[in-house]
Amino acid sequence: MDVGRFDCAVSIEVAEHLPAEKNGVFIANIARAEPKVIVFTAAPPRQMGRGHINCCPMREWIGDFGKAGFAADPAEADRVKKETFTRISGVDHYMRNLMVFTRLPEARNGLNATEKGQTS
Repeated sequence: MDVGRFDCAVSIEVAEHLPAEKNGVFIANIARAEPKVIVFTAAPPRQMGRGHINCCPMREWIGDFGKAGFAADPAEADRVKKETFTRISGVDHYMRNLMVFTRLPEARNGLNATEKGQTS
């Protein structure tokens, strides 16, 4: 399914509510839009919250997004945190959890071969 092309995809505190076995599908569905940038947050282990069934450490998300052709960009994440979340109170967990990923030049169509076709 062609979802269109977008400069930026955003997922804020969603992934921790999905079963861990769907991480690849979730990321492939985001990558399908071929964003240049992905802004992503997800609850890490031990973060309290209703319905948290998949709290992964950041390094796991970084690895999973890497498999889909995206690299973590800590400098851009810091910029987004400063520009956005420092102006809003009560969002400490967003600041702690925020990651920004940029599409790697060699990533063709935003998907690698193992993620093509995973849409459910």
